[in-house]
Amino acid sequence: EADDGPLDQDMLDDLDESLGRDPVAGPVVRHLVDIRDRLDRLREAARQEDLETISAEAHDLKSTAGSFGAHRVLALATDLEQACRGGEHAVAVALAPLVVVAAREALVALSERYTGTAAAAQ
Repeated sequence: EADDGPLDQDMLDDLDESLGRDPVAGPVVRHLVDIRDRLDRLREAARQEDLETISAEAHDLKSTAGSFGAHRVLALATDLEQACRGGEHAVAVALAPLVVVAAREALVALSERYTGTAAAAQ
């Protein structure tokens, strides 16, 4: 198991080694913008207690998080999606901000790794 940081650095190292750092960096930077927008939609959906949108955003975050080794985001988004599907409004509304915080931490770490700055995650 990787350290407790927001990303599985070993997984990313393997990805960089097998594909090359530059080919990995391009999609990562494109995903940063998409994830940032997704987190904005998730935050707004949680504010409105819109479980359908929360569930859809959590589902999409799960696959993205798994691709980039953001295991905490993956686990939280999985719990969030399950809460939505189970109609657990209070749980979903409570989990959504935790997903946003964890995902923002992962975004900053990805941005720093592939662009040298946290700015791309802002």
